[in-house]
Amino acid sequence: ANPDAAFGPIMFAQYTLHRGVLKLTAQLAPLEDIPGMACRLDVRRPGGAWTTVDETGIDRLSRTARFRVDSWDARQAADYRVHVTLPLRSGRTPFAYDGTVAAEPDVLSPVKAAVFSCNADHGFPDAEVVDHVAVHEPDVAVFLGDQFYEGNGGFGIQRGPLDDAALDMLHKWAMFGWSYRDLYRRIPSAFIPDDHDVYHGNIWGEGGKVAPTEEGWGAVAQDQGGYKMPAAWVNAVQRMQTSHLPDPYDPTPVRQDIRVYYTQWDYGCVSFADLEDRKFKSAPGNFVPHEAQVVNGWIQNPAFDVREHRELPGATLLGERQREFLEAWSRAGDDGARMKAVLSQTNFAAVHTIPA
Repeated sequence: ANPDAAFGPIMFAQYTLHRGVLKLTAQLAPLEDIPGMACRLDVRRPGGAWTTVDETGIDRLSRTARFRVDSWDARQAADYRVHVTLPLRSGRTPFAYDGTVAAEPDVLSPVKAAVFSCNADHGFPDAEVVDHVAVHEPDVAVFLGDQFYEGNGGFGIQRGPLDDAALDMLHKWAMFGWSYRDLYRRIPSAFIPDDHDVYHGNIWGEGGKVAPTEEGWGAVAQDQGGYKMPAAWVNAVQRMQTSHLPDPYDPTPVRQDIRVYYTQWDYGCVSFADLEDRKFKSAPGNFVPHEAQVVNGWIQNPAFDVREHRELPGATLLGERQREFLEAWSRAGDDGARMKAVLSQTNFAAVHTIPA
């Protein structure tokens, strides 16, 4: 056995720093039914001793431990370690996952971002990707959707019951962390779930409505807008991937009590707007005239001229709430940023084609 090859029970952790607030989320194996389970976050400054800065329980469905430290001194780096103690047959045994909270670059220093999306399992465990990206020494890592696909691992998809569906999703998320955790264990990172992260081929969330699946699970359901998976499961995905982001601009949930995470993240000389446009976007099938013959969002009728329907009453691309946020963020002058950048699930323009 090679102890250095162990994976878990703390599988990985990701964090952000924003205006003196450290938020860190640790991903655990399914430990939630062990009585009295808790996680501890310790930090150590250079030359100092380890200090416990937060302790928290484990969320049942997402298997996450979420930490928050206010008044964080971002001028110098600090080592961290997440602790958990398990009651094994050999006795109570401590486990730890370690990393570094990097010193935040000053506003005159460049910030280098490593940007990822669409992580299928074709190259798992993606070691050469991690090695080659690490050579560039990025300051931040951003993962802009499809951190996993439904079929990753080759075990199919389990959509219910809820607990089993959460475990099905967890192993795909764990594979992602297995591949990439060493990229973001020592630098801050942002994640934005996209369609496949919530088991959709395409998604138009329409403010969190339910996507009816009685007539089929694929395009038929997707074209009606909304989420196919249960709201509690969607919230678990978001908790895993986004709970370490700065606090939401407006935390009011959308329909079905699905949480939101769109927010501003200031780091060094850059102010990021982290969007979740899929959640608010209108389904084309509900707004484009019927003769367009929309299938999975695509217009199939070659005779239909979409240019004659530029304005679709009631349709939205980002939602009024995110438009309000973007308006405030774009005009804000108190963040000290030399550059502003949008992190988005989708492009806001497309070359319209008719797929075969």
